[in-house]
Amino acid sequence: MKNQRTFFSFFLTICIVALSFAQSDTVSGTVSDADGPLPGATVVVKGTNSGVTTDFDGNFSIQAAGDDVLVVSYVGFESQEVGVSNQASISVVLSSSNELDEVIITGYGSVTKRDATGAVDAVSAGDFDQVSADSPAQLLRGKVAGVQITSSTGEPGAGVAIRVRGNSSVRSGNEPLIVVDGVPLAGGNTSSGLGDEILGSGSAKNPLNFLSQNDIESISVLKDASSTAIYGSRGANGVIVITTKRGTAVESAPNVTYSGSVSFSSFAENSSFNDVMSRSDYISNLPSGSSVASESGSYKWQDVLLRNATSTNHDITVTAGGQNSSTRLSIGANSQDGVVNKTGMDKYNVSLYNSYNLLDNKVNVQTRVIYSDIEDESHLNTNTAGYVGNLIGTALYWRPTLDVVGATGAYTNVSDDYLNPQELLDAYDDNTFTKRLLANVNVSFALNNDVTFRTIYGVDSSTSAREAQLSPSIDIRDTARADGKRGQASIYNDDRLNRTFENTLNYVSNLNGVDVNLLAGYSYYSYVSEGSVLHAKGFNADQVNLIDNIGGVVDVNSAYSIGSYKNETELQSFFARASLTYDKLLATLTYRVDGSSKFGEDNKYGSFPAVGLG
Repeated sequence: MKNQRTFFSFFLTICIVALSFAQSDTVSGTVSDADGPLPGATVVVKGTNSGVTTDFDGNFSIQAAGDDVLVVSYVGFESQEVGVSNQASISVVLSSSNELDEVIITGYGSVTKRDATGAVDAVSAGDFDQVSADSPAQLLRGKVAGVQITSSTGEPGAGVAIRVRGNSSVRSGNEPLIVVDGVPLAGGNTSSGLGDEILGSGSAKNPLNFLSQNDIESISVLKDASSTAIYGSRGANGVIVITTKRGTAVESAPNVTYSGSVSFSSFAENSSFNDVMSRSDYISNLPSGSSVASESGSYKWQDVLLRNATSTNHDITVTAGGQNSSTRLSIGANSQDGVVNKTGMDKYNVSLYNSYNLLDNKVNVQTRVIYSDIEDESHLNTNTAGYVGNLIGTALYWRPTLDVVGATGAYTNVSDDYLNPQELLDAYDDNTFTKRLLANVNVSFALNNDVTFRTIYGVDSSTSAREAQLSPSIDIRDTARADGKRGQASIYNDDRLNRTFENTLNYVSNLNGVDVNLLAGYSYYSYVSEGSVLHAKGFNADQVNLIDNIGGVVDVNSAYSIGSYKNETELQSFFARASLTYDKLLATLTYRVDGSSKFGEDNKYGSFPAVGLG
């Protein structure tokens, strides 16, 4: 495998060198549609960041090689790829796209983009099939205007911060509401973070990791008050609606599909990294007579900290359709290594969808089940501590004149606040095990041609255990007890059970040329979370597996700290929406009343009205 990677790297280098000498010429042209020139159209050389826009008359001029391909795009038109083929002048005619007829899943329904009165965007499976992501949040990065996705550490499975149109609150949180197949998630984390005054804190894992990219049909983002008002106070920071894939709607024999991929990643070096902390530069900058100059070791921080990472993904999907039913079963396995040593994520998913029609198609029962089993591996990649509690900082801080391991195989030690990065890497372990089940039953009754009653019951259950330990063999300042015993172990448990019960009545008709869509509903949510933490400190130096022998501390009377918590929140809501369309005039009226057990006795309910015109 190593020889294959070496050959691949050599081959890639040759290709890049060859391409760098490719002859580039000036290519001119015009971009137009059926009605004339298009000013402001974008022309980009495919696979590069080189691009221009057309002038008022639709003209452009760009540097491109004879075998390059130009990608021409304009809002509201289908993008077009045109080969340069050594042409000096190119004329491109764009065709109008049907983007405005795209159906977007919104709160308690769907709407075409042309009929949406609020700020709504959507991406579908076709938009991210070529993107590998460990979380649905990563699929939105760079694809939806106004949405920012920020990873806490950059390692696989790391927690993310999602912002829709920026921050809106200083203390009450800024995360948008996530709705999966009609079930609003509780929000917050489903795994525990870490907190240590010396080693620093560690972020909780991304709670959306339980969803497999292969199972997602579309993601809609509701941004403004008009589109999010139907979700009341919980939609104040925006709403992200995730819809998973369904089975085939036609009668067919079972169909089995397999998809798999293998990808490789490595640290993206550039010239500025080649001389960072190099031995020669370090010695040349030492003061005259420094004893450090006599150190004969050689150290490169990349060799300790980084690795070439491999990721594999396997998905098996079975679909079947009958006269009254459709089914989809998906099983997935994903393993992703981090570029930083001892980081990564292993994930296993099972997803089931079934739809069944009864009573001459007047009743439809849909069942969805999503189960995931995830194991995350992390390290001390926190930004809340100095170099003592930070693996990256420790690796960069170590002198390049010192070997991390001596001739005898022992770690090179300097002091208890100047840590050996290799020893810190080997001495610390942090693993999180999370199991999550999201299931719902959605039953709809067609009372007549215009009126439909729908009820949904959903359950979201998760259990998570985070286990972190620091070996007693390493000496870090202030981590030892007063008696000198070192080493520490922590176990964090987090369990959650969330229930959703919703009922809606929907009326859709055309009255004297006016399209009318009326919705009224009631919802009840129950969110229960509980957990515990056990922290032990002070082990014998020869103890290795502290987590499985956490009772092996010395002097148990002063070695433990224990904590626990339990929270329960209930929400009750009444809501209504009227959508009216006449010719090109659109109007949406929304009203929701939310009641929460968090509110005071005399102020249990809040109202959230909204009006949208288009």
